[in-house]
This record gives sequence, C-alpha cells and structure tokens, in this order.
Amino acid sequence: MTFVLCIFIYSFFVIVLQKCFDPANPKDAKELLFTQLAQFTVLSTQLVVEFAKQMPGFLDLCIEDQIIMLKV
Repeated sequence: MTFVLCIFIYSFFVIVLQKCFDPANPKDAKELLFTQLAQFTVLSTQLVVEFAKQMPGFLDLCIEDQIIMLKV
C-alpha cells in the first residue's frame, strides 16, 4: 500500500508540474496547482482512512480514539 501511494504521489507531481508550467501565464498555473493539490489532499486522506479501517481492531475503538489515531 505504501509503495503504491508513493508511486501515486510521484506521478501526481510529475503530471501537475507538466500541466502547470506555463511561463506566459503564471497566475493560472498557480490556481491549477492549488486546485490539484487540494484534490490530492482529499484523495490521500480518503486512502489513509480506508487503510486504517482495514487494520485489525481499529473499528473496535470509539470514534474519538479513531480520530486521534488518524491525526497521529
């Protein structure tokens, strides 16, 4: 899972940099980069939560403890 996530992160940044690099219009590039970074953050968070749910005993914890574990 970790290896797949690393490959995904690397691929994401390669694609983003290729799309965003436009010296003629740097403002649009920054907005696109921010939007894609926000989308990536949401997806990464979802992947971490789904991974945690598969760990033995995680779902047996109360919701407050699950949140604390996810924050760590």
